[in-house]
Amino acid sequence: MSLAESSVASSSSTERAEGKQEDKHIVLPSSFLILPPTAASLGLVIGMYRGGRMARLRFIAENAHRQPTTYQGWYFYSKTRNYKIFYEAARSGGRTALGLGTATAAYVFLDEYISYLREEILGQVTPRRDAGDGFRTTVTWRKGGSAWWDGALAGTILGTSVGLLWRLPRKLVGRCMVLGGVMGGIHSYSRVASARLAERIRADQKLKGKKASEGEAGQQEQRVVEDAQRQATEHRQMEQQVIEDEPEPRPPSALPDIDELLAPQPEASWWSSATSWFKK
Repeated sequence: MSLAESSVASSSSTERAEGKQEDKHIVLPSSFLILPPTAASLGLVIGMYRGGRMARLRFIAENAHRQPTTYQGWYFYSKTRNYKIFYEAARSGGRTALGLGTATAAYVFLDEYISYLREEILGQVTPRRDAGDGFRTTVTWRKGGSAWWDGALAGTILGTSVGLLWRLPRKLVGRCMVLGGVMGGIHSYSRVASARLAERIRADQKLKGKKASEGEAGQQEQRVVEDAQRQATEHRQMEQQVIEDEPEPRPPSALPDIDELLAPQPEASWWSSATSWFKK
């Protein structure tokens, strides 16, 4: 095998290796980086508020029959109460944040996976409207855009799973299903609406850019016409000035006759010569 064939073979093997490496990468949708952390932060705030409030009321109820009577007693009473409130708020906030963040991550996974199955199995690929022209492209498992029923179905599945996992009564399970479906549908519909709004904004920007370019072209053409008119006016003024500066031609009557110029002049007499000498 020659050197060229060996280089081609090595390059092809390198391309195959790179292709295999590229095929093994994991795509993480943008929703996983936005919704679960936001839900966890909200759950932390809610859990800390509720846990601290319940801890304060519990401590007051437990120590209602043994109120301190001295300054030192009130100091340790307040110190112990604050410690218990802080501990219970932190524990309740962490628990609520973990639960709400996990539930939101499960919803995002179900939403993306349902959309993926809808496109792969049913072949329903909605047109995508959220990419290009200065707008941030959303990383997702979908090939096209999102549909409102993807989030509704994902929310319904999540609500049913939560109700069955916590062994809630049938009425509460039904409420969880309805609430999950409604919230998921609202989320998906908001994404569709934002994509359409972005498309409309892009269309308006393109129209404004087109009008601006047409206006600039018209202004440039007008400037060219004005320059041509100004040059023509200057040329006419220069021609008029040249015509005015030329000397006026003498009339034919004022010109001497050629015969008179060529005729011999008579000789001057002695009297005219003497007169001219005296004049000098």
